[in-house]
Amino acid sequence: MYLSTSTDSAKYMVDTLANDIRQIATYDGHSNIVLIWIKTNYGKSTKNWSLFDSSISHVAIDTTNSQIEITSVTAYKDGNVVNSGTIYPKWTDVIPETMGEAYIRYCQALHNKKLMANLWLNAYSHDLEFSKSDNKKN
Repeated sequence: MYLSTSTDSAKYMVDTLANDIRQIATYDGHSNIVLIWIKTNYGKSTKNWSLFDSSISHVAIDTTNSQIEITSVTAYKDGNVVNSGTIYPKWTDVIPETMGEAYIRYCQALHNKKLMANLWLNAYSHDLEFSKSDNKKN
């Protein structure tokens, strides 16, 4: 499911079909945590494009305290792994109006039908726009 596009054209998505989305009572000293996998596709206009074109991140989301912890990231270029790591800062506060806020909204929507309907509508609208722009190029 499409979550958002950053100002430099990177697209952030959660794979809702194959994703191992888990809600955990406690994780690394926090309560009521959701673990998700985020896929990022970097557009050619992003600063990271020359290094890698996509990445997959395992992220722990604390929706109660608005904090996230990135547990691991693997970066790819042309389908090949170019970097992988697990050494990231522990829990960090989510800055308003950033991608972290989109992650929190998604996790909150897992148990709220109205929020999830809004996210699906946003993802569907994005897919329609993306499809239109692809058709114009051809």
